[in-house]
Amino acid sequence: EYRRPGSKPLGSTKGVGILQLLSPKQSKLVSILGKMPGWDGGAAMKKKECAKLGHEWVTVESGDDEDRFEVLPHCASYIQV
Repeated sequence: EYRRPGSKPLGSTKGVGILQLLSPKQSKLVSILGKMPGWDGGAAMKKKECAKLGHEWVTVESGDDEDRFEVLPHCASYIQV
């Protein structure tokens, strides 16, 4: 996710997202992340619920140093789309 409720995307990331392949240790997050889309406030709820389980999101920059994304750390893989 790269949006916050009522905000514009971070940086110049319009139309860009990050797919995150969860690790086995993150399996408890599947039900939280699958409840609702991240748009329109869903991202804030997901971040809060993940944090309750000890999985806080972090902000990372893409290769061009302009785009920033909020992701779960320690995923098995990340794909920018």
